[in-house]
Amino acid sequence: METKIHEWLSSQGYPLEMFASRSFDRAGFNVIQSDYFEDPVTGDSRELDLRASVQATFGEMFLRVSLAIECKSTPGKPWILFTNPSRIADPARVAQRGYSKLAKSFLNSMAHNKSMQNLPAFQVPERTAYSVTQAFTTGQDVAYSAAMSVSKAAGAMLADADRHTSMGERYALVAFPVIVIDAPLVEAFLNDAGEMVVSTVDSGILIWRNPVMHNLLNCISIVRRDSVDAFASDMHSSFISILEFAKNEIPKHSFIVGDRDT
Repeated sequence: METKIHEWLSSQGYPLEMFASRSFDRAGFNVIQSDYFEDPVTGDSRELDLRASVQATFGEMFLRVSLAIECKSTPGKPWILFTNPSRIADPARVAQRGYSKLAKSFLNSMAHNKSMQNLPAFQVPERTAYSVTQAFTTGQDVAYSAAMSVSKAAGAMLADADRHTSMGERYALVAFPVIVIDAPLVEAFLNDAGEMVVSTVDSGILIWRNPVMHNLLNCISIVRRDSVDAFASDMHSSFISILEFAKNEIPKHSFIVGDRDT
């Protein structure tokens, strides 16, 4: 019986979720498994695999920086990133993230700071993806569904922070959607000769124009299982630097509630 249960759990992707949770926990994050959120489109209750956060209080402001994480195990079915040369400007690499209304001014302040721009959390590869799909399948597009789900989860986190702010609390949130996969990851593009190039990568950034997070652009990190430990470490060190920046920056300003870009 134990062998059958082990095989079933593996087929459902649970080991990947448990592995990722341990990686982010060891990196220093506060990790919540099986977090729930309200779907901003349908109103239904949805499950998010992992939420990993760091947080601090500065005077009356509570600042949290979170990763909304979906885990997908699809052995034998590679994920394909369709890429173009990255054209996102340095300030936009910071500013085009998920943020609550109270965090807008703070994020804009970070966007014009070179040391913040250089953090691993705000780096993008030379080629960024404009679309993602799963190879060797004719059924549901798991990659698209994962991108939509993790974006909705991040958007729900931001909406919750805005609700707290509307009730008089000063709750600022910056959210990063992440998809962890146990599958090959490749990028595909046309070279100068018009030939298709396909190459294996360890991670990538999907610049998604779906407005579900109420941003002009959404940056979704897609990371292979083998790269999760390094990714978690880089993100945690970046988030600690963000909190340090906030410690010095927030007392200088009277941050106001601002609208999100749409």
